[in-house]
Amino acid sequence: QNLMSVAAGLALSGNVVFVYGIASHITTRCYEQLKLDVCALKVPVILLGMGPGLSYGVDGPTHHATHDCALLQTLAGMTIYLPADGVAIKAMVEQAYRSGTPAYIRIDKDPYEPIYAPDEHDFSLGLGTIQQGESLCVVTNGIMLARVREAARELLPEGIEVTIVDLYRMNPCNESRLWEACRNAHAIVTVEEHGRTGGIGSLVGRLLSERGHVIPFRGLSLGDEILFGSASRTWAYGQYGLEKESLKDTFRQMALSPATV
Repeated sequence: QNLMSVAAGLALSGNVVFVYGIASHITTRCYEQLKLDVCALKVPVILLGMGPGLSYGVDGPTHHATHDCALLQTLAGMTIYLPADGVAIKAMVEQAYRSGTPAYIRIDKDPYEPIYAPDEHDFSLGLGTIQQGESLCVVTNGIMLARVREAARELLPEGIEVTIVDLYRMNPCNESRLWEACRNAHAIVTVEEHGRTGGIGSLVGRLLSERGHVIPFRGLSLGDEILFGSASRTWAYGQYGLEKESLKDTFRQMALSPATV
C-alpha cells in the first residue's frame, strides 16, 4: 500500500515509475491506492506483475493472480497488457513508458515460447492474428497462446484450421479490430489463465451480445473458485480443460458441430 503511494508521489514529481512485484500482491492488496493515488491522478506508474494466474500455484491463494485483470479493468485509465513472449514484453514496456499513464503488464514467471520476431508486429494495435483458419476462431493471450498454437497445429491433419487471435491489450480493448477478427468465424472459443469473470470470455461475450451476433461460443478459464492447496498449473489445467488434449477436444467439437454446440 505504501509502495503505491510513494510511486504516485514520485510520478507527480516528474518521474515515470516502475513498480515490480508478485502480481497478486501489487493488484489486490493496494487497490485503494491504485484507485486514488495512481489512476485518479492519471500519473505514469507502471505495474510489472510477476507470476500472474497460477505461476505461483503451489503457494496457495495468497499468491494466485486469477482475477487481477477483472479488478484492474474497473480502474479508469489503467492500460492492461498481457504479453505472450519476450518481444511483446519489450514492446509493451516501451509503450507504457511513452504513454505517461498508468499501466499493468502481466509477466509470467515460467519461460515463454517465441511467438513474435523482432519488429514483426505493431503492438499499438491491441491484438494480433497469429494464424488464419476457416474452422473456428480462438481468442487468447499470455502464456496460454503457445499452448493454444500447439493444440491447433496438431489438429491440422484432421482438416481443422484455427484462427488464433492474441488479445494482448485487454484495456482499452480495440473492439473494432477484435470484431473484425471474430465476425466471420463459424464458432469462437476463448482460452485464458484467469477467472471466468472479467477476462477474455467476458469481454468477447459482451462484444458479441452488443452486436446481436449469434454464434457458438465457449469460454475456457480457471473458473471463479478460490483454489486451496497445491494448485499447480498441471493440476489446474487438467481440472478446467486447459491442458492440450482437452483444448483439442473442445476445438474439434466447436469446429465440427458449430450449429449444435
